[in-house]
Amino acid sequence: MSQLSQRRPDSAGSEPAPLRHNSRTVRVFAVVAGLCVSNLYYVIVLLPEIAASHHRPAQDFAHLLSLTQGGYTLGLLFVVPLGDRVDRRRLCTLLPAAACLVCAAVPWAPTGTYPVLFVLLGLCSVTAMVLVPWGADLADDAARGRVVGTIMTGLILGTLLCRTVAGALAQLASWRLVYGTAAVLMALCVAALYWGLPSGQTDPRRPRDTDGESYLHLLGSLPRILLRTPHVGERSLYGALAFGAFSAFWAVLPLHLQARPFSFGPAEIGLFALLGGAGVVGASAAGRLADRGLQTPTTLAAFATVVATFLVLGAWPGSLALLIVGTVVLDMGIQVAHITNQSVIYAGNPAMRSRITTTYMVLYFVGGTLGSAVAATVWGRGGNWGTTCLVGAGMGACALAVAALRAGLGRLRAGRTADVRR
Repeated sequence: MSQLSQRRPDSAGSEPAPLRHNSRTVRVFAVVAGLCVSNLYYVIVLLPEIAASHHRPAQDFAHLLSLTQGGYTLGLLFVVPLGDRVDRRRLCTLLPAAACLVCAAVPWAPTGTYPVLFVLLGLCSVTAMVLVPWGADLADDAARGRVVGTIMTGLILGTLLCRTVAGALAQLASWRLVYGTAAVLMALCVAALYWGLPSGQTDPRRPRDTDGESYLHLLGSLPRILLRTPHVGERSLYGALAFGAFSAFWAVLPLHLQARPFSFGPAEIGLFALLGGAGVVGASAAGRLADRGLQTPTTLAAFATVVATFLVLGAWPGSLALLIVGTVVLDMGIQVAHITNQSVIYAGNPAMRSRITTTYMVLYFVGGTLGSAVAATVWGRGGNWGTTCLVGAGMGACALAVAALRAGLGRLRAGRTADVRR
């Protein structure tokens, strides 16, 4: 029996205390989520340093980012569903423990082992996608949206700040110090999750429909989730379109900023990534609105904002002020849609929340990949910033149209039900 379970005073068969959005457990989850997802992004700023330390051109290591992302996708597909079968606290301590070992090995490993190590690092970085459904399970129904929003806020901050911190450490010492520091942080995450959670905040005794099922059967149930839970399919579509629009924007933005009239260099372009901090505000606001039962109007408002922002940015491509404001507003709109989607898919279905996370996030990343690919293709074939913005606006408009249609059908059904009752 673990130390955590030994110190619990709860009697056998009691349920964990409902989790509040401002509890210590949620803050621990948010910090761990941000630190674990950071492992995906260090390599973006460290590539030149890694190449220089091995006296080789940077393009020889350019594949490391895609390998890390590929490992992350494998983790979404093959690791995250385990959260519906095994104790999440144990799973969430094993993953950063494995990431700790990988981060400790990277600075000293031969370059020939880098592909394996970075795939493993991506695979072990899915801890946040186990923490989110775990937090949703522990949360009070009235606070679930804010709990999810808080954890996602930590994740967003991790993706933003990790590149700045990694660059500073590499500048002061070397890229090896970054991964050494990451190994220490992963060890701290293990300690925080295994020993640092308050009594009564472990994995709840939720019903599991996976008891006795094989691992392959667990994975085989993923497609059935879309068929049996229509709201998951609907929200996965919204997520794919939202992230597709977002990826289209960021895939071409550096090229737009390099061109006239801006003619920005790499340092100035990098500062635009910090504007993504607006997503923190959007995540928090979306969680509060979801807890008030306003998921549908919030979704409509988010996608309407996305469409309007793209159209304005496309109409005035040379305005730096509009581009800065538009980047902030667009990021807020995307994050509001994302957190609202998660609040909806985690309502009910406690026995399937990890597999629901896998289903949603895989489609989310598929949408992002398609969005960036389409935008890059349009730009490469002679397109300009305006046509790229039309790609993003089109994806947002598709989501808005589907959401409006669903809302209209919902009101129509509600009206008919009221007439029957009369």
